[in-house]
Amino acid sequence: MILATGDALRTVSIRLLKSLFRISDCRILTSFTPASLASSFRIAGSESGLSPTPVDGQTPLKDRKPPPMHGITPTSVCSRIPSNPTVTAESETCLEDVKAPLYWTLSACRQTVKKQICDDVERRLKLFEDMWINGKLSALVKHRMHGLSQDLKRKNWDAADEIHRGLMVDHVSEVSQWMVGVKHLIAEARSLNPDLFQS
Repeated sequence: MILATGDALRTVSIRLLKSLFRISDCRILTSFTPASLASSFRIAGSESGLSPTPVDGQTPLKDRKPPPMHGITPTSVCSRIPSNPTVTAESETCLEDVKAPLYWTLSACRQTVKKQICDDVERRLKLFEDMWINGKLSALVKHRMHGLSQDLKRKNWDAADEIHRGLMVDHVSEVSQWMVGVKHLIAEARSLNPDLFQS
């Protein structure tokens, strides 16, 4: 009776394997054990699209990590933004804004300063204008001359003189022909009576 029960169990197992493997011929296993049955179920499950049971000592596929990418740099999807972009000194400085305070100061000087000195200053200021109009002055020189003229307008003689000195050191090739006139203009204006300056 026990043998009959064992034969019946093997027969049922073989039929189950046939249905899983979908094969028409299958050898009857003479020695059928639970371990072989479990192994067969793992194989059948992998062919049927089901998640296979991990074998002892192996890592499941979903938990496996990709191999390290030695020597390979992943391509960045972000566009590079240039660091420290160059900023030009061009600021569209207007010549008229620079001229007005210079000639306003010169007009005040003419009241007490010798005509020869004032005429020489005016001649050099005209040279400065010509170089500006003909594009012979850099944007930085224009910008700094604008600052100098605004200091003259505010009667800030020390600041104007500081700019004049800086231009003579940093841009001597551009300013040497006319900066002497600006220097004299600052020196003479400094010694004038403040009442001589008309707003």
